[in-house]
Amino acid sequence: FKVKMDKDGFILATFSHSSPSVAREILEWVINDINLNMKVSASSDAIESLKFLEKNIVDVDSKEIRNIFYSLMQEQIRIKMLTNSSSEYVFKIIDPPFKPQQKYRPLISIIVFLGTFLSAFICILFLLIIDRNGYEIKKLRLYRRS
Repeated sequence: FKVKMDKDGFILATFSHSSPSVAREILEWVINDINLNMKVSASSDAIESLKFLEKNIVDVDSKEIRNIFYSLMQEQIRIKMLTNSSSEYVFKIIDPPFKPQQKYRPLISIIVFLGTFLSAFICILFLLIIDRNGYEIKKLRLYRRS
């Protein structure tokens, strides 16, 4: 899982998995969970702040301080409205996670190709060493040639 921020302030989140569809789903879950957690947290903070401001505004006699309280309440109501109106609270998705056209890794054909040639090389090397030292293979037992 990688997260990068570019010079313009955009965040790029990537997730690599052997299955492209699983990688896409996991990335969507992570983004949605972050948005939901931050949304719930901001909403509960705004509600608590509104309760506090409503409780304490009755004790204020000064009109200027009352106006400050009202502007603070207005800001908390705006935050509450934003959290309730959009599912993308923290991260606005510009390019949604996508399933790549080709697998990124592992390239199974290369692994099979290299494995086949490596095992053939090891078998030939083993047989050459046995033959060079004068052994014969009979019924899976090695006998020294006389």
